[in-house]
Amino acid sequence: MIYSSLTDAQREAKVFAVLSESPALGHCQLAALTGVDRSTVRQIRLGMKWGDVLPELPRIDPAAWAAHCSNCVHWEADGRCMLGIPECKSEGGNWARACAAFLAR
Repeated sequence: MIYSSLTDAQREAKVFAVLSESPALGHCQLAALTGVDRSTVRQIRLGMKWGDVLPELPRIDPAAWAAHCSNCVHWEADGRCMLGIPECKSEGGNWARACAAFLAR
């Protein structure tokens, strides 16, 4: 997607769409819901992209975002969740922040 030609109102609508959804939704799920690509969802959530747009809406602290599936006791050496949670794979291991079963090693 090309975002350089977006108006201020369009950028504001995209930021609002991303930040008003639950942080438990993965980047891929949120991208599908909002029409914003996965990497842009991540950048908006962390305030790396369009941080000046709707600054009153909370962004996610990058330090809190550090939980990763590979740091979980349920993570197999072959790169999969032993509990079979499919989001682990689709979210590239970043599902841990929203996973109720996540236990740090």
